[in-house]
Amino acid sequence: MNYKVRILDRSGKRIDELEAVHGVPFDAMFAPSTSGRLQNVAETLGEAVGDYVVERASE
Repeated sequence: MNYKVRILDRSGKRIDELEAVHGVPFDAMFAPSTSGRLQNVAETLGEAVGDYVVERASE
């Protein structure tokens, strides 16, 4: 899955933008539900974007 993340200031002006790609392997025998896979992707991307923002803010 490809995601574009835009970071905006309070006025809505874009201050940063990044593209993120993440996928969850599919195993038909042990596959979680679609919502479970999406939740996993959201959690992983949320952590990655959070780490990115912290790193950028400390520059």
